[in-house]
Amino acid sequence: MNLEKVEDNGVNVLSNDNGINPVVAERLSGEVPSERVAMWRNLYRDVFSVKSYDKICYLRRPDRMTLKAADAVGMNDPMRYNEILLENCWLGGDDEIKSNDVYFLNVVPVLPELVDFGRAEIKKL
Repeated sequence: MNLEKVEDNGVNVLSNDNGINPVVAERLSGEVPSERVAMWRNLYRDVFSVKSYDKICYLRRPDRMTLKAADAVGMNDPMRYNEILLENCWLGGDDEIKSNDVYFLNVVPVLPELVDFGRAEIKKL
């Protein structure tokens, strides 16, 4: 079950994909103030929030060194690739996302979005 945060009169409401059985929470575990997110954006440009059930974490795009380290083990150990990517792109949030398999495995399917840098344009002159 993926939960989505929706603002409702200043209170964060978490509901499942169908909008059934809403759960009211003041904050997601690991949520940080918007000022910190703005600071991270100034440092890293692209900052992503990833929600896993009732927890949240913040990630940046990987740099070449992170991709090199992850790719070196990725062919033989795809799960280790995800661990390296998550650990090295981590900016903040609830650490249980990294340590608890339920939260970690819920985050794994969205990690490839961090590596999507788009495509450059080439033109023959």
